[in-house]
Amino acid sequence: MAVGDILGPSISGLDSLIQMPYGCGEQNMINFAPNIYVLQYLDATGQDSKKTTDQAINYMMQGYERELTFQRGDGSFSAFGEQDSSGSTWLSAFVLRCFLQARPFINIDSNVLHSVAAWIASQQGHDGSFLEPGRVIHTELQGGLDGPVSLTAYVLIALLEDASVKALYETKVSAAVMYLETHLALGVSSNYSLSLLTYALALAGSSKAQSALNNLTGRAEIRDGVPMWFSLDDGLSSSWQPRSSDIEMVSYVLLSHYKLNSIPEGLNLMKWLSQQRNHRGGFGSTQDTVVALQALSMFAARIGSHDTDVTIRVDIDPSTTVASFQINNENYLLHQSQQITPEESLILQVTAEGRGLALFQLNVFYNVRNEEMRRRRREAGEQEAFELYVELVDSEVNSAHLYICTRLVYGLGLSATGMAIVEVGLLSGFSLSPVGIETNDVVKKVETQPGKVILYLDSVTTLEMCVQIPLIIEYKVAKVQEATVVIYDYYEPRRRMARTYTSRWRSSISSCSLCGDSCSQCNVNGDFIPDEAIFNASNRNSVHFNLSGFLPILLLLFVIFEL
Repeated sequence: MAVGDILGPSISGLDSLIQMPYGCGEQNMINFAPNIYVLQYLDATGQDSKKTTDQAINYMMQGYERELTFQRGDGSFSAFGEQDSSGSTWLSAFVLRCFLQARPFINIDSNVLHSVAAWIASQQGHDGSFLEPGRVIHTELQGGLDGPVSLTAYVLIALLEDASVKALYETKVSAAVMYLETHLALGVSSNYSLSLLTYALALAGSSKAQSALNNLTGRAEIRDGVPMWFSLDDGLSSSWQPRSSDIEMVSYVLLSHYKLNSIPEGLNLMKWLSQQRNHRGGFGSTQDTVVALQALSMFAARIGSHDTDVTIRVDIDPSTTVASFQINNENYLLHQSQQITPEESLILQVTAEGRGLALFQLNVFYNVRNEEMRRRRREAGEQEAFELYVELVDSEVNSAHLYICTRLVYGLGLSATGMAIVEVGLLSGFSLSPVGIETNDVVKKVETQPGKVILYLDSVTTLEMCVQIPLIIEYKVAKVQEATVVIYDYYEPRRRMARTYTSRWRSSISSCSLCGDSCSQCNVNGDFIPDEAIFNASNRNSVHFNLSGFLPILLLLFVIFEL
């Protein structure tokens, strides 16, 4: 893939920046917020792209209308609306900030803005900090000594988004700024909290903002000339991509550099951040994608230039070119891609000639069997974040039950996750019973997709929780393949665990056992269909629905050419 604009990959992937469920009030915002930053970027750089603008506004309208279903009667927002016991200060602040940013592009009901802002203001304590009566479903903002600092900074950022809102709640804003300045002087231990505090003070025009940024910069670890901030990796799966909280930290630092007009200091951070995107142009989850795209769009608009004429060539040897891309002033937003036929051994040489900026990205997709992956992980000594037990009770012909139990592993330095997702792959021929799964304080929402059931968990703690999934057999399938159950922390997807399961007797029975005596019911127009043909059809069906024997792996090579 090649494109001549630093926002190009994200603009082309607006409809699928992350491939994760988005059935709650915060996750739905992935359909809303990124479009704002794309439109702001196009406007700031003078790019007239009617197709992109119309598409972004359409996505934004869909996200806005859906988000209103999560607003409660008191004006607040929560993950599941009236189903929750209280509104969420954190989520309400996120929605307020995004709705205020979207007003230049779509019509936002002023009553919605006034009611949510008033509710947020009512959550401020006497010391200037903001309190959370509901659930903070974002893991990094949940608690610890710096929890109130993070939340207060996050809310302050929202209140500072619009001059009229800031003026209306001037005393609330001043109290929050004073609270953050006081805690900065006392010391903030968490880099994540300090990054939020720094950006909030920079937005507020605080004289302490530069001091906060200097403090944060002093804590950085320099890698390849780029200052980086890292969190503990306990319980995280291997990945080429940094953890989501690290992406957020760099994004807030980049936004702080932008606000404090220290552009040269932010250039390497912008390059690094742009290289961490997935093949859709997004990041790991909702929050890191939203804040990273805001930072990239603002910074890129400040320094961007489209005086571009670049040729990128991909060769496998000096005489064989397998891909070539021409990027110029007319097509720099165009997302150009070309598929290369895989071979047993493939060495690629990428060269660029010309002038300007261009991004080149190589995506390599392949599959690894679960058994091999588990063995490699054990050999590497990685610690899983969750314990996961899966058992299928399949003694009846037309129905079955899947039992799933899970808990957070001890010793991770974490007593509870934020919102967690359980994606339950179903065996071929199986579907969720019409009886369904009862929601409760833990299982907040259930969704079904072809071959899959998705459970939204309020949180996972070190105490075991179990759920029973009733299943029915819609189609008789012989030699059923494995299916996979995956649990992960939504806001830190690398904190995950996977287990496979199967039906012992359905995986071993022959096709003829489903077709009556002597396979008589497997005859079509009087012609006998041999067992092998039926098995192959069943196997293709199984792979089509759940690809249960494999785990997808994505390898990205992301290069930025500046010529």
